Amino acid sequence: MRIKKQYPSQARLKELFDYDEKRGALIWKYRKEMTASWNTKHSGHDAGCNYLSSYHLKYELRVGISKKTYDGIRIIWIWINGDISDGKIISRINHLLPPTPENICSSYCVKGPTHIGINNKEGYLGVHKQKGSSFFRCRIISESTWFATEYAAATHYDNAWEIKSGDRPNGTKKADVSSQIVNSSIAQHIQNATRSLKKYGSVGVEERGQGGKRFNATINRDYLGTYPTKNQAAKAYNDAAIALYGEHAVLNPIGEVF
Repeated sequence: MRIKKQYPSQARLKELFDYDEKRGALIWKYRKEMTASWNTKHSGHDAGCNYLSSYHLKYELRVGISKKTYDGIRIIWIWINGDISDGKIISRINHLLPPTPENICSSYCVKGPTHIGINNKEGYLGVHKQKGSSFFRCRIISESTWFATEYAAATHYDNAWEIKSGDRPNGTKKADVSSQIVNSSIAQHIQNATRSLKKYGSVGVEERGQGGKRFNATINRDYLGTYPTKNQAAKAYNDAAIALYGEHAVLNPIGEVF
């Protein structure tokens, strides 16, 4: 059984910190019991370490108190509101913005979406457009769904989040966007094949041995055959891509590059 981590009380946190609501920052107070060097280094300065977590695509805040490290967002919530109710989780609505009072929310800890950051022009949470792809991915926990439009992906994200907490962080209107779902294999194919074309000048073609005398053709790690010329291997890949992905197939530009 997982034991709930004990956080300092609101009274204790207010002894230690001031809180700047505009910046969403905790600030160390002057402490008589600490050394002059400690107060010189910390008093009046922001507390904690704010760093970018590339895995979760969001900024994390960690605060050290009495040789223990705490989630800074929870510390701020307790400083403002008091203790955290059982079964509740505390998070930022937009993880790329500071933890101001308006950007911190609480919700019950049930399986559902998490706000994972912004990586698109409009700034929709949970929506990402990968380089080389014309589709938009909505990521909820470990599940990814691809959509034809950015707004449809944002709507899907809001639909899931509304079930969990009752709000729609992207501000979309509730709607059925299933007709906008794109086959994930097609979306991944476009993304990976376009990246390969840009990086290597070809896709699904690999030189075998030295001297460029033979070439392997593959698609999705499936072996298609070995050919004496790059053009032949590229054509074998193109034929397989058209059979699998139809009009969405990304093809080698035979006759232009090879």
